[in-house]
Amino acid sequence: LMQITLRTPQGMPKDTYSVTKTIPQIKVASPPPGHLIFVVDRSGSMYGEMESVRSTLERMIVAADMTSLQLKVSLLSYSSQGDYTTHFAGVDISKASTDAGCTREIKRLQATGLTSPSQAMRAALQMIQQAKGEAVTVLLHSDGYANDPGVRSEQSAVTELAKQMSA
Repeated sequence: LMQITLRTPQGMPKDTYSVTKTIPQIKVASPPPGHLIFVVDRSGSMYGEMESVRSTLERMIVAADMTSLQLKVSLLSYSSQGDYTTHFAGVDISKASTDAGCTREIKRLQATGLTSPSQAMRAALQMIQQAKGEAVTVLLHSDGYANDPGVRSEQSAVTELAKQMSA
C-alpha cells in the first residue's frame, strides 16, 4: 500500500490517494510444436550448387533462434525417379544441430541423375498427414526443371501434391 499525493504547480498538496501496487500476470503463449521438412533437389543440374545447399542446411539447423523452439526437422532429397532419400525424419532440432548422423547425411548430398521431385513430395505429404497438433512447413528446394519420368507428368504430379499439402 502506498500513498500518492497530487500537488499544485506551486507544490501545495491537492489530493492524496492510497494505492496498491499490482503486477499483472501476463501469459505468453509458447509456439505450437512444429515440423520443418526440407525437400532438396540433388539432381545433376544442381552439381554447381550442392556445396551452397549443404552449407545453408547446416546453418539453418544450428541457428540459435531455431534450437529453442519445439521443432522437429526432416531432410528428404530427390533426383531420378525411384531415387528419393529420407536422410533423417522427425529429429528434435536441438539434437539435430549436434547429431553426427544428421551432419553426415547433409554432407552426403551429391548431385546425380534426372529430376523427379514428386516422389519426395509424396513422402513429405505422408509426414504432414501423420502430424498430430504440429505446424508443418515444407521447404522445397529445386532449380525448377522436373523431367523424370517426363516433364508434363512430373509437373502434373507436383501441382497435385502441392494442392494436397496446402489442404
